[in-house]
Amino acid sequence: MRCTVLQVRCEAGRHLLITDAQDSLVWSRDAQQGWAVGAYRDDAAEEPESFHTTNDSTTPALLTLVRHTLRSVRQRRAQRARGAGT
Repeated sequence: MRCTVLQVRCEAGRHLLITDAQDSLVWSRDAQQGWAVGAYRDDAAEEPESFHTTNDSTTPALLTLVRHTLRSVRQRRAQRARGAGT
């Protein structure tokens, strides 16, 4: 089974997977139903660190979703670091 996604390499050890909000990316933008962005650790299982969707299929919506997903990952890492320090 083939799944069409965009993979974006991020900072060391992480990547984003970008798909249509409903399924894998479609070949026609007219058929697209929004965006889904998941942030994954390269060494982790299939569960994302952060996952967000929108029904808006515009490019600005994708950029906002990517920023939101990365911000969520940074916040979770900061929370873990604070918890480990106590």
